[in-house]
Amino acid sequence: MMLTISHAGEAIREGKKATLLGKDIVSVFNHARRQPILRELQGAGTQKHLIKFVDQFLQPRSFDISRDGIERGRARMDQGTPQGSPLSPVIWLIYIARTLKKAEARCKMNN
Repeated sequence: MMLTISHAGEAIREGKKATLLGKDIVSVFNHARRQPILRELQGAGTQKHLIKFVDQFLQPRSFDISRDGIERGRARMDQGTPQGSPLSPVIWLIYIARTLKKAEARCKMNN
């Protein structure tokens, strides 16, 4: 987003018109899918042991649900990144890297 804002600001300073469209992604870490992330890593030439680590990190997991201190059951999550992990934002950026590259190329093309 900062890159887009920077390009828009530069265009405005040069007397050009600029339009920005933003989208707030709700529950972003819950929607990252394992296979596309692994493909991005492979396409970027990431070392195999790191790809294996990320694959294990993104495996389906189970968790307990409780409310008011009472266990209400167990649920399963088969996509997304574990909440609270410092690795989750990095994985999300890998997941959307291709989209960001396309957006940057398009901004440069329109200048």
